[in-house]
Amino acid sequence: MPRAQCVAPGGDVYHVLNRGVGRMTIFNKPEDYQAFINVLVETCVRRPGVELLAYCVMPNHWHSLVRPRRGGDLSEFMRLLTVTHTQRYHAHYRTAGTGPVSALGEKALESVRTCNKRGRPMGEAGWVERTAAKLGVGSFLRPRGRPKREG
Repeated sequence: MPRAQCVAPGGDVYHVLNRGVGRMTIFNKPEDYQAFINVLVETCVRRPGVELLAYCVMPNHWHSLVRPRRGGDLSEFMRLLTVTHTQRYHAHYRTAGTGPVSALGEKALESVRTCNKRGRPMGEAGWVERTAAKLGVGSFLRPRGRPKREG
């Protein structure tokens, strides 16, 4: 059964986090960081319905604070960003994905299970709140966790 679509209402500020599978390193050299930033800028130009407030890129993941204008804008923005970055990464490194999920290892899978039980995404919330406060958008920041489902 397909997963129910989540609603991300416009006007709210969202903390978006994306990790490499099994927390593997996805930025191996300075050029990898720049390539991701280039894709991020391209995505902002191609999908102007999402305002990028801040971002932070680390060796195995990245965070961003974004504010979609309308419902549905965030999903489309993230799809374009992650698919474009992944395709270019695989083209550059001549790879084709990570293999079966079992390759993650039991420790990584247990971490995901724990996260799901808590109903919260992984990641450090402190950076998000501090950055949102500095930008003056703290009052728009949605509570942690997945957006409410439609219906």
